[in-house]
Amino acid sequence: LIPCLGQDSGQYSEQCTTALRTLQHQVTELLRSFHDQKAEIQLLRNDLKRNVSGITSSLDNFVNDVQELKTNVDRRNTTLNQHTRNLQEVRSEISTLNANP
Repeated sequence: LIPCLGQDSGQYSEQCTTALRTLQHQVTELLRSFHDQKAEIQLLRNDLKRNVSGITSSLDNFVNDVQELKTNVDRRNTTLNQHTRNLQEVRSEISTLNANP
């Protein structure tokens, strides 16, 4: 292709014309490949966005479930503590009754 650079357009040899057509074909193929890859990247980007959105939603649901479980555990602990206090009162009353027959 280098020998073709200094020539006027009317003086291109057959070899130069062939080289230029080959180069034009290669550039066209590269552009087609670039556009195909660009479209594929866009599809992958869209898939990634959907996946991230799904993961985010799943994580939000998980956090909500964990918070609900924590609330339930706290509620049960409160109930258990109340039962423990009640049992201690009953034991104390029994001890008092046993001490004063």
